[in-house]
Formats: sequence, structure tokens, C-alpha cells
Amino acid sequence: MKKFVILTSAVLLTACAEFSDRVSVLQNPVFAASSRGGAMKSDVIAAGGQPRSTMSTLNGQGSCFNYLMNINGNSKPLYVGFNRKDQVVAWGNLTCEEAKQDGYLNATEPPKQKY
Repeated sequence: MKKFVILTSAVLLTACAEFSDRVSVLQNPVFAASSRGGAMKSDVIAAGGQPRSTMSTLNGQGSCFNYLMNINGNSKPLYVGFNRKDQVVAWGNLTCEEAKQDGYLNATEPPKQKY
């Protein structure tokens, strides 16, 4: 019984920590600005300032910003991809390099809102 209580407590603490991390990500100003429908590069810069680094995408027609988020004392990457019109077309918890390698920066149009 004692092992069961210890194991259950460990699982619950892990779940709480993961939930807390997700809430922190959603509250991050850059993530929030990027995920709004119709978000533009200027919105992202206004929310988070200048990125740590940038890179070209879409054969030089787009760009990607690298940011670092502080999530409960840990640094986590955040990328935001833009098309040639400076519209946000992708964002997530990777670096621009990882997002490009995984194919997340191939979009030229902003994501459609899902209901």
C-alpha cells in the first residue's frame, strides 16, 4: 500500500507540473500574440520585443523568429514563422531550425481558425 501511495503521489505531481508548464506557455506574451487570428510580425515584436535570432524561410520569402520562454524557471524555445506578407504562419515550442527541419515552416498562409 505504501508503494502505491508513493507512486500515485509521484504521478500526480508530474501531472500538475506538466499542467503548470502548459498554462505558463499559453500565458507567454509572444505565444499569445502569435496564436491570435490574423497575427502579424509587428504584433509579435510588440508582445515580446526583438527575437534572440532570425532566419530566412520559404526560399527567402519568409522569416522565422527564435525566442526563449521562461517556464517555471526553465528556458524553453519558441519559434514564430512568417510569410512574405509578415503574417504569422506557424509557431510552437521548437527552434526555427527544428521547425524548418520538421516541415512546420512550409506554410505560406496563416492557419485557419478551428471551432
